[in-house]
Amino acid sequence: MAAPLLGGAQGILQIPKPRIGAFELADPVDLFYLTLIASGFAAYCAWRLENSRLGRAWMAVRDDEDVAQALGVDLVEVKLLAYGLGAAFAEAAARLERLAGAPVTSSNHALAWHCLRLAGIDHALPDAGKLFELAQV
Repeated sequence: MAAPLLGGAQGILQIPKPRIGAFELADPVDLFYLTLIASGFAAYCAWRLENSRLGRAWMAVRDDEDVAQALGVDLVEVKLLAYGLGAAFAEAAARLERLAGAPVTSSNHALAWHCLRLAGIDHALPDAGKLFELAQV
C-alpha cells in the first residue's frame, strides 16, 4: 500500500543532499566533520559558560541556595536565566523536530516515553515533543 509512495524495498529516492550555503554535504565524511566541528563548538561554549560568573553562580545555587544568596548571588535572576536557557534549547529541539520530521530525543526523553507506555498511558501528549504527540498505534 505504501510502496508507491515510499519506494518499497528501494526506499525513498531522489532525496536532495544537505547544503550549507553553496557547500553540498554529499559524503558521510563531510557530515562527520560538520558534526565534529559543531560538537567542538558546543563543548567550548559549555566550558566557557562553566568558568564564567554565571556558571559559577549556577554551581553555587546548585550546591546550596542559602550560602549562594549569602555570598551575593541573586537567586531569582540566576534561576530565570537557567530556565530561559532551558526553554531556548527546548525551542531549538522543537524546531529541529519540525525541520527533520522526526523526533529529537534524549535518553531521558525516550525513557520517559517508555515508562508512560508501560504504565498504560498511550494517548498523545500535546506540546511535549513529537515523540509524545504520536499516539500508540
